[in-house]
Amino acid sequence: MTPLENQNPAHHREGLITRLLKQPPQNRARSIALLLAAICVIGLIDYVTGPHLLMIFFYIIPVALGVAWLDWRGGNIAAVICSLTHAMADWFSHAAPYTYLTIWNRVLVLAIYLFVARAVAELLALQRHLEQRVQMRTRELEQALDAQVELQSTVANVTRHERNAIGRELHDGLGQHLAATNIAAGMLAQNLANAAQPEAAAEARNISNMLVGAIGQTRQIARGLLLASIKPAELDAQIAELCRVSARKYNTDCSYTPAGDTPRLDDTQASHLFFIAQEALHNALKHANARHIAITLREESGHLALSITDDGRGLPPENANDAKPAGLGLRIMRHRAALIGARLAITSPAQGNTGTRIHCTMPSHAV
Repeated sequence: MTPLENQNPAHHREGLITRLLKQPPQNRARSIALLLAAICVIGLIDYVTGPHLLMIFFYIIPVALGVAWLDWRGGNIAAVICSLTHAMADWFSHAAPYTYLTIWNRVLVLAIYLFVARAVAELLALQRHLEQRVQMRTRELEQALDAQVELQSTVANVTRHERNAIGRELHDGLGQHLAATNIAAGMLAQNLANAAQPEAAAEARNISNMLVGAIGQTRQIARGLLLASIKPAELDAQIAELCRVSARKYNTDCSYTPAGDTPRLDDTQASHLFFIAQEALHNALKHANARHIAITLREESGHLALSITDDGRGLPPENANDAKPAGLGLRIMRHRAALIGARLAITSPAQGNTGTRIHCTMPSHAV
């Protein structure tokens, strides 16, 4: 018995007759021998009890088994044998004379057995047809799911290449242009200062300072775009750097506790875990006004768990545990978790400034 059968309640509800119908003996000769033995046992009981005990319906069992184990013709043969056995048991038990009524009753009993054989054959054929349809639909569903996973992987790869291309353009194109403009603004400020034009020189220096800020933002955006793929060995360092940059930029307490040893991940899993942490950190800083944020990555009973906890104002109840949260960031995190076979749990109180906890766990078979 497979684990799937152990978990299937319908399997345990099957009765003895159902199991006999679905699990025939190993070969045809054994099936015939068992059917004849069953008919003989029923006929013997019919002979011993005589007309005092109605045994007609007991003969239906070998008829149904004959259809299930052999085929419709085998069931018809079993029906004829059962009918003859029943007639012989009645004859030898009380030796009643045969009349037209007796013959009619025997023919009627045979017709009942043949009808049962036909009905069981059609029911089994219908069951096999339904099972084939279920198997076919299951294969189609598996193929559709495989195609969806392949499409998602293709889209993710294309997106990663596009992000890398945009990141390189920002870093090598716009970043360099802004740097050259900043140098020109600095030279202009120096020339204006030498020409005894302090006000114009101050404005030029102000422009230079603004360009320095623009260069920093451009490099930060380019770095974020170029981090489209994270190597497993780089995951701890990248999350730690994310915390350090966020703590300095937003003047918050952001800490990261790594897993220790390098997690057993591939590039896709490591990348999605990083971006889940990045999105959760962004939500805590931008929307929850958190002052203390703790990120941990550790092993928990064969699972890899990523937790992001903050002390912000928390999420509304409809966003905390709803399967389809209103926020785009939460939907993205759930989608990323689903792509790597992980489960994302978001817990937050209904009210009060007591924070939010985002917990992402990956089962051991996915790691």
